[in-house]
Amino acid sequence: MVFRTLRFAAAAALACTAMSAQAGPVSIQVGFAHGSVNMTVGATNAGGSVTASVGAFKGLTGASSPYNTSAFITYCVELTQYLSLNTQHDNYTLMDGAVYFGGITRGFAAGSAVVVERLVNLFSFLGGIKAPTSTTQSAAIQLAVWESIYEGNTAFGSVGGNVSGIGAGTFAATNNGTTLAAIDAANVILAGARNFTGLGLFSIQVLSSSANQDLLVLTQLPDVGRVIPEPATLALTLTALLGVGVVTRRRRNA
Repeated sequence: MVFRTLRFAAAAALACTAMSAQAGPVSIQVGFAHGSVNMTVGATNAGGSVTASVGAFKGLTGASSPYNTSAFITYCVELTQYLSLNTQHDNYTLMDGAVYFGGITRGFAAGSAVVVERLVNLFSFLGGIKAPTSTTQSAAIQLAVWESIYEGNTAFGSVGGNVSGIGAGTFAATNNGTTLAAIDAANVILAGARNFTGLGLFSIQVLSSSANQDLLVLTQLPDVGRVIPEPATLALTLTALLGVGVVTRRRRNA
């Protein structure tokens, strides 16, 4: 638990450094990365249900760097706002995830810190935000993102209420037959994310707009947990630990 706390503290510090380079308005222009699945989704803490085209977005020419390339893949954060595709929007601000999820007007069922950790674990399990390889996968990851944001602790892990031992909860996607594959794929992804115990090497930010859909941004962080010390550094560390042991023994003898 201590290690996880240190990891997120380091992530927050590096995220702030990264965001300082993106100060000021950000331009966004996106289209679907691999198609979309039409379905009804909703959360009781997000204004009810909406019918939406669900899938990942990719950057298009005409937006601010680095959001103007196909390498920029993102997912929707909100359920109640929309975004016109293939249109440039100039009113976005890049925010730290903890600040965004903690300061937004409506409350999220799980709280800011839990939401950020869920998203870190989700994309650490997936290996980062990458271009989806199918429409089903694209929609499934988007559903998993919304589940991570809107679901409470007791029901987290199922977007359709069809996972044994997990209720329908706050967030749900309606299964109308044609959406079953995306819902099932989302639940498989969520199961992996819930059981993920590795290092979370990403920081979470949000491109926020008062007029349009807010979008998720993932930044890869240095692997601070796997740094191998230089031989000289390791020797100094061992010497210091030996010194602490000698002092401790002397105090006990005294």
